[in-house]
Amino acid sequence: PYAPLVAGKRVAVIGHFPFAPAAMPDTAELNILERNVFEGDYPDSACEYLLPEMDYVFISGSAFVNKTAPRLIELSHNAHTVLVGPSVPLNPVLFDHGVDTITGFVSPNPQQLDRALAGVNMKGMFAAGYRVHQHRPA
Repeated sequence: PYAPLVAGKRVAVIGHFPFAPAAMPDTAELNILERNVFEGDYPDSACEYLLPEMDYVFISGSAFVNKTAPRLIELSHNAHTVLVGPSVPLNPVLFDHGVDTITGFVSPNPQQLDRALAGVNMKGMFAAGYRVHQHRPA
């Protein structure tokens, strides 16, 4: 859903999502930052240098688990900052801390979601729920 917004923009994605380049094919620059580096990724320590220069930054919910979310959000203050993923807390208090968009996931059928994710079937996840977007109030 972000492809038109990031066209021609400098983008950083925190976390290695193999589908990211195909999902955002028209970015001017796409930087993937990952703790466990894959070919073409930057190490997560490069966040200190890259994030302040980005137009858009996508931060996965795992940044809350590994306690890097506050610093990543702080470094991204010049960018449109998007928290994204099924583990992102859907709490509007995050807007008070510099987040622009929260894209999470809601499942009215957690048992079906458990079955879908047990086989790591991300497409099956969407049969058990739906994506939710919240934007910072204007």
